[in-house]
Parts: sequence; structure tokens; C-alpha cells
Amino acid sequence: MSQPAPSSSSAQSQQQGFLPAGCRMTPMLQQWLQAKQQAPDALLLFRMGDFYEMFGQDAQQAAPILELAVTSRDKNSNNPIAMAGFPHHSADSYIAKLLQQGLKVAVCDQLEDPAAAKGIVQRGVTRVVTPGTNMQQEALPAKQANYLVGVSYVGGDFGLAALDWSTGQFMVACSDKQQQLFEELQRLAPVEVLLQQECAQLQALKQALQQVNAKRLQRCRVEERAVSQVVHDLLAALGEMPKQLQQQASGRQAALLVLDYVKQTQGALGSHVQSPRCYSIDKQMLMDSTTRLHVGLCRSKQGDGSSKSLIDFVDRTCTAMGARRLNFMLQSPSTDVAVIEQRHNCVAALLTDPGLLQTLQQQLRGVYDLQRLTAKSAGGSANPRQLGQLRDSLGCLPELIGKLTNSGQQVLQHMGSRIDALQQLYNTLQRALVDQPPLLLRDTAVFRSGYDSALDELTQLAHGGRQRIAQIETQERQATGIANLKVKYTRVFGYYIEVTKTHLAKVPQHYTRKQTVAGGERYVTTQLQQLEQQLNTAEVKRVQREAQLFEQLRTQVAQQASDLLRTAQQIAHLDALCSFAQLSAERRYVRPAMLPAQQRCMHIEQGRHALLDLLYAQHSKPLVPTDLQLVGSKRQIVLITGPNMAGKSTTMLQAALIQLLAQAGCFVPAKQARLSICDRLFARVGASDDILQGSSTFMVEMQETAHILHHATPHSLVLLDEIGRGTSTFDGLSIAWAVTEYLHEHVGARVLFATHYHELTQLAQKLPRLHNAHVSVAEQGQQIRFLYCLQPGCAHKSYGIHVARLAQLPQQVINRAQQVLTSLEHKQQSGGKKAGAQLQRSLFVAGATNKPNCVASEATHRANSADDHRQYSDFVAKVLAVDINRTTPIDSLQTLAQLQQLARQLADDPHADATHSQPQQQAATAAAPLHPQPAEVR
Repeated sequence: MSQPAPSSSSAQSQQQGFLPAGCRMTPMLQQWLQAKQQAPDALLLFRMGDFYEMFGQDAQQAAPILELAVTSRDKNSNNPIAMAGFPHHSADSYIAKLLQQGLKVAVCDQLEDPAAAKGIVQRGVTRVVTPGTNMQQEALPAKQANYLVGVSYVGGDFGLAALDWSTGQFMVACSDKQQQLFEELQRLAPVEVLLQQECAQLQALKQALQQVNAKRLQRCRVEERAVSQVVHDLLAALGEMPKQLQQQASGRQAALLVLDYVKQTQGALGSHVQSPRCYSIDKQMLMDSTTRLHVGLCRSKQGDGSSKSLIDFVDRTCTAMGARRLNFMLQSPSTDVAVIEQRHNCVAALLTDPGLLQTLQQQLRGVYDLQRLTAKSAGGSANPRQLGQLRDSLGCLPELIGKLTNSGQQVLQHMGSRIDALQQLYNTLQRALVDQPPLLLRDTAVFRSGYDSALDELTQLAHGGRQRIAQIETQERQATGIANLKVKYTRVFGYYIEVTKTHLAKVPQHYTRKQTVAGGERYVTTQLQQLEQQLNTAEVKRVQREAQLFEQLRTQVAQQASDLLRTAQQIAHLDALCSFAQLSAERRYVRPAMLPAQQRCMHIEQGRHALLDLLYAQHSKPLVPTDLQLVGSKRQIVLITGPNMAGKSTTMLQAALIQLLAQAGCFVPAKQARLSICDRLFARVGASDDILQGSSTFMVEMQETAHILHHATPHSLVLLDEIGRGTSTFDGLSIAWAVTEYLHEHVGARVLFATHYHELTQLAQKLPRLHNAHVSVAEQGQQIRFLYCLQPGCAHKSYGIHVARLAQLPQQVINRAQQVLTSLEHKQQSGGKKAGAQLQRSLFVAGATNKPNCVASEATHRANSADDHRQYSDFVAKVLAVDINRTTPIDSLQTLAQLQQLARQLADDPHADATHSQPQQQAATAAAPLHPQPAEVR
């Protein structure tokens, strides 16, 4: 990858950018600038002896990350050059730290032996490593994909191409919605993103990625690039282009962005890169980053300081590639009923034969990461030990395939037929490699005896040198009569015969004196010199022959990369399904009945929270199951009330996890479950702020709620927890009220809404598809016991002081709070009856603006209260004036008609604000975001 040295003007321009102005340029620094010019946007590791050194801005940027001390070159100069370095044998670990921070690294190595070099040692950039093209297996997360993503915009569509360079997996998708594209990026969690250069439509996406970077420990590297005009044949090089991709200009552009970048940084695409697979983002359950966090798909801090996610709890896989497949299935649950049913069929088949499941998992434990081993072989970086792991993995496949094909289950037999054992490749590797290959060539023997006759000859000669030396030593002792004569070796003089001073008179004349030492003399003979030459030549030739044979073997593996990767994909899928089956067997999960999305049904009998079910089992504690029912046409919204800690959020998240597991292909923690397909899952639970973006807790809450209202559909599942609690009571209640009505009247999604606003429960009288439920509590004196059971109807108390007592607030605080509560309740009972009656009336005013009158501004309330009271008093007086004993049936009907007319007049609310007029209300509705409505909602 070396290039001609830059001209003086070019070197000067490079010096101005990378080194202090006016610093003294030496031949070595000129060589450094030449290498830096090849990768100007990368940190350059410059090999000098046993160290990799960094200079100038590179040293200053990398030193804090790598915890290195910054020194300087030419300290006496007016413009010293910053300098930092580390030992070359530790390069992999240091490079991994730089990649985790989203940095690009170029490695400049010595291209010749310094001992044989004349003048400055020749150097050149040997590799460029980026977060998305990292192939170092030890630095990659074993259970997570490592995506390099390209994003483009062509003809109104966004294109996304995701390549996992460590496995060769290549996927392409398109969307006309930028928000949907961003959510897909969050699901993929790429380590490197390439954006189409000078594209205005992608600038908002770039800013969003930068905001995500500010919150993540492992940063995502973002780069804007233009696609070269000569790379359009790169897709053809991967094989036949999918027909769907031929029609997607944005998808092709994104794929070319990725392939062009890989070729420029790695020199070649690699035979392990698969032809791109087109997929539809809409064919998976969509979840935004907030939802992924709340349902546990993102890693969260545990009590012991560790970081865990849902996948860590449910993972029962036996291979790294199986764990990655499981991660993919949970992160992107399918919305295709046929795909889901096929996965459920496999899980059911495995559960019918526990012995088969145990045997399959035992065989899978012997399979290494075939995907990444194949990729390293194709990239020419696999070592002997890794080829041995690949051989051992292939050796497990025949028995695995046999168990599947003989299982008697059609779905398992079909899976077995799709796995290729690659018997010929296994036989080659088995015949070639020793049982325990070394990590590196030269360490010990790599190949079996008999694999290559030329190697065997050289090995025998090289390793038989000691025996030949011993024979010569015995011969010379017998010929000279010198009993203590010894044949020795040093790196400087080679082999020699050492004779002590006592026996110098016995030395034969054909001995040639080599060196005098304190205890005697050292000699050489013609026979000894010839032997030394043979031994040295044999060892060099042996090493060369072994390296040649190993490269040939690695090439054979690379030539079958596509077959290996197809087999690896099938093994990974089988491992993930075995994990689902194992989890289902352990925790008594049941198969859910999957229904079409149009039915909008969720019926769960004795459901359990998946994570709490596992955690409680670890501590031998029972978990109370809960029933739940949602039907879009009848029971669309369930409003859940009850005290804190009683299980409202747990009940909601339980429903989300059951839906997620079911669509991923797993059985679910319940006695029975009937679930319609869910296209999107939304969860707004808990409180959080975003200080870096200047958003308060309430602002974040409103932003998340707005996102739900704009993007939810009738086939979505929405979880809302405490909407409006971050502001004043009246403001918060009005917002929660309006949000609930909007979800009922305009969105039509199935909703679980937990709230402490008991006023909202009155909406059940107005909204036909809203039902109240509460988490039950047993009250015993001043103590309460949570029953963790969902019951119909609304809660009558909040039990806030009881929860405060459980949290062990000081008793003085508890007593004072009780006094204040008693006083407030007394005031409400004595002075609130009349206001309560008016509140009951005003909450359901006909023609109102979907906002309860009780939360109107206080000024308006004061202005209207007197007139309202007068009209209400008149109405009551007319009702009381009716003499029931003297009224005839005809008069009763006439009186009732008059009272109804008066009630209708009162319900018209003559004090309604002019801004709430019907035309303006229609205009406001027209300006709101459009959402599809189910037929029953309309």
C-alpha cells in the first residue's frame, strides 16, 4: 500500500496539518508524512523498533484514550513534536480501545529487516483498521454483530446497507420514512456509518447519530463519502444481484458505499462477503430506542454493577453465532405469521423429545464460531489454532445432522437437510493438522507426520540435529581419547568442539582453533561445519515449507467460504431455536396462538413477567400471574390505577415481553395466550431527562408521547405510564385526558395506560372502548399488602403514605403527612360537595373540546362560577317543586320532557370559550398528524 514520497510542497502542506509549523523535518519524519498521506483521517501507528509511535495531533488525541504519557521529539526545539507510543506486541489491545471510541487506525510497519537495511528502514502502511472492518476476533463482542452501515438518499427513498465484515452477512433495505430508517439504525447499533456525501436529506440523520454518540460508551464512527464512479461492478462480483435490489436505486447506492469503503481500506472484498439480502423494515415489529430501553432490549445497569439486557436473561445458546442469531430475532420480531408459526413448530418439536434437545445442545457446544472463523480464513488472517477449531466444528456436524434427520419430526428433518457437513473439507483438515495446532507457525509442529513427505524430511533433519551432534561427540571422544570433549553451540560461533587445557596435547592436527577461553580452547572441524550448514538450512526450509502448506490449506477453506457460511447460518438458527425450547422447558412456557393483525386481540391467561419470573426463580420466590385482555373493537384501552409498587408497570411490561417473545418465535410465560400480530410496540415508562440536549424530564416525556401519537397505528401496542405527572396537576390531567381521547378516537391502537389521575377513570362513561382496571391491595390497619393482581374497576385510594412508610421515611414525616392528608380530605368533604356536583356535570359537557372543565384556567372558572351556580340551583328547584303524589301520568311525562330540555340547555355550556367553536376545532383536527383509523373507530 506504499506510495511515492510526497513532493516538498505536498510534504509542507501535510506537515502544516499534522505536525507543528516550523518543526525540523528529518528523513524519518518525511517517511512518517508519506505514510500519513495514505490515511490522513486515521491515527497512524508508526513502527520504530519494538514500539509503535504516534506523532503530533495523533499522539495528543490517542494518549488520553490509551492512558499513555505524551513526550516530545526535539525537546530543545522551539516547536517540539508530541510523541506517544506502546510496545508492538500489545498493538491489538491498544487498537481495540481506539476502535471503541469510533476512531480509524492505520498501521505502518517495517518492510525489511533493520539489521540488513542500508540507511533508513523501509516502511509502509500494511493495514487500515476501522470499527466496521475490524477482524480481530478477541476485540469483537462474541454475541453481537459488528455492522458497517451505508446510508444513501435517491429519488425520495432512503437506502440502508449493513455489512458485518466479521461474518460476511450483508443486508439491504429501503424506506421513504427517515424516522423509520433512524429506528432501524438504532436496532442494528452499527459501529460505523457511512453517509452519502453532500446530501441535505441526511444532515438531520447525522445530527441524530451524533446525539446518540454522546450517550453511548462505545461510539459510532460517522463519515460522509462519495461513491467512486468505477465501483459499480462490485455488486456483480458478489454474485447475482437480487431482483428486488435491481429496482432499488437507493439500496444499490448504499451497498456501493459500503463495498467501495471496504475495498479501499482492506484492499479486497474478501470471498466471505455474501451477496446482499434484501429485507423489508416493515416486516418486523418496530420499536424505538425508548421502547427498547424500557422493555430491556438495551443493556441497563444492575444492582451488582454489571450491565445486562433481556437477551442475557433468556439466552440458552451454545455457540456465539447462535447467540447473535437469538439477538437478531429478539431485536426484530417478525410480523409474518408463517415465519412465526414455523419457529413455533420447531420449538414444539424440540419440546416433545427432551432427550433430542439435550443431545443437540451437547453437539452444538463443540461448534466454534464458524462464521468468524470462515471470515478470518477468507481474509488470510486465520492462525493454525483457528483452522483447528474450524475442523473440530465440522467434525460435530455429521452426528448433529443424523439426530435431526432421524428425529421423526418433519420440521427438524427439513432443518437437517439444509445443513452441509462439508465432509471433504473436514477430511482435508483432519489429515493435515495435528490434534492441538499451535497459535502461531514456528511454535510447534502444525502438520501431521505423513501429510507432506518433503516437510517430513526437513523436519527429521532439523529435529535430528541433536542426535547427529551426540554421535559426533562420541566419535571424537573415542578417536582422541579426550573423555571430557564436548560439542557445543552459540549463536555467534555456531557449533564447535571444546577441549580443556589439561588435554590440549591430545588435540589432532585436523582440528582448527576457533577461540581461546579461560578453561581451554575451542575448535571446529570440516565435518562439524558441514553438519551445521545442513541443520541451519533444514530449519529455514522447514519453516518455509510449513508456511507454504498452511497458506494452501487456508486458501482451500476460503474457496468454500460460501458453503461454510450457509452451514453456519443454519447452525446458528438451530441453536437459537434450541435456546427458545430450553427456556420454555425450564420455565413452563406455552405456545401462543398467533392471530392476524386485523383482529387486534391480546388475551393472556395467568401471564408472568419474563424477567421477574427468572429472577424470582433464582431466589425461590413465587410470582403472581396476571390475566389481561385487549380487543381493539371492544376493549381497546385499559386504564390501570393503583398505588406505586403494586405492579402497574410490571403488568404492562409483562404484556410487551409476551408479545415480543411470541413474535420472535419463542413460547411465552403464561397458561394460555392468544395474540394478534403487532406492527409496532411503544413503551413510555418511568421518568428521565436529557441534560445534554437541554430537555427536562417533562419535555422528554412529552417528546416520547408525541412520537407515539404520530407513529402508532391500529395494529400497535402502546404502554403509557404516568403521562402528565411532570407538571402541575391541572396541566398534567388535561394532557393525560386529551391523550387518552386521541388514542381512542383517532389512533385505535391497543393501549395499557397506568395513572394516578383517578379523574381519568370517569372516561369509561364516555369512551365505549375504554375499561378501568386496578392492581389490588389488602389494607390491614396502617399496613398494606400488595396482591399483584389486576382486577376490573378503578382503585379508590393511592396509598402514597403507606408506600412512604414502606420506604422507611422518618416517622415524624409520616405522621405529619397523615395530618395534612386528613385536613385536605376534610376540606374537600365540607366544601367540595357543591363543586363536585358541578365538576361531575362539566366533565361531560356536550360539544366540549375534549378537555375537562375542571382543569380550565382559574380566571375563567371564577368568572363563570356564579352564573353556573344560579342555573344549577334553578334546575334543582324545578326538580324539587314537582309534587309526585298529585301529578298524573300525562303531567309526569310533560314535566320530564321539560326537565330534559332544561338539562340539555345546561349541558350546552353557554360559557364555552369562543376559541372552542366547531369550525376552529375542525381546523385544529385537520392540522394534526394523520393516522389510519379502524372501521369501528370511525
